[in-house]
Amino acid sequence: MIGLIAVTANGRRNAAHLAEAWPDARLYEGKAKGALYQAWSECDGIVLFLATGAAVRLIAPLLESKNRDPGIVTVDDAASFAVALCGGHDGGANALASRVADTLGAVAVVTTASDSTGVSALDSFGQDLGFRLEEGSNLAAVGTALVSGEKVCLVSNRRWPLGPLPENVVREEEWEAPLVLISDRIEQPPPSESVVYRPPSLIAGIGCSRGTGADEIIGLLETSLKEADLSRKSVAALASIDVKRDEEGLLEAAERMDVPIHFHPAEVLSTVDVPNPSELVRGAVGTPSVAEAAVVSCGAELVMEKRK
Repeated sequence: MIGLIAVTANGRRNAAHLAEAWPDARLYEGKAKGALYQAWSECDGIVLFLATGAAVRLIAPLLESKNRDPGIVTVDDAASFAVALCGGHDGGANALASRVADTLGAVAVVTTASDSTGVSALDSFGQDLGFRLEEGSNLAAVGTALVSGEKVCLVSNRRWPLGPLPENVVREEEWEAPLVLISDRIEQPPPSESVVYRPPSLIAGIGCSRGTGADEIIGLLETSLKEADLSRKSVAALASIDVKRDEEGLLEAAERMDVPIHFHPAEVLSTVDVPNPSELVRGAVGTPSVAEAAVVSCGAELVMEKRK
């Protein structure tokens, strides 16, 4: 939801125009401070029809972090400019400013360095490919090097369709700071001046007894990943047998990990050649393998044999 807050007559007219034009926008009535406090807890983005100075003073007590705050855009009384005030990338303010400008015939003002210089924004890099940013990544150091034109090394354990990159981003085999690392491996810590992305490269096959809880499933998965020096953030999906479609622990595990589950019928799994077949499993569900066979049935290769 996009919240619209205005004070002057011109601001209210322009806000009303956006509210009519956008199905996901809501015009908040009343005094600006009260309206802002309500919109802050309800909206993904907020457009303030106020001078930037007044907007800064108004939002200052509410700011927590760029990962949690809504994107804020301010529009002047003549609707000449739409300024992305804060939350440019994470909050979506840059995109919102462009959207406001397109609708009102204004000029979008975006001041984040990556956008103004035309280089990649590190906090949203690879999102369309499913990359997940590793906690502790040094966005400030690598981002400064990137926009300053310094050499930034790019190391990836496989090729990804990243599209055109700035000329100062150079693909390398060896780690060298400042570094952009794309890898599902966690066997060694990268340099301090690094940004690490975890690609969606892993599928976890899960077979379980009835009533197995999500904590047990996730616990074994995390232990197995650690043993194989692989990142949990790179798990793109779970896979299992279709008789487990209603297994609450398995469904909860996928929900908590924020990944889908691929279910395969026993007749498909039973044709897959795996290193650890079990006649006990065959007798129970009609296939000698669930966990390993489910992974291979997704088109993946085993990087680790099953654990119980």
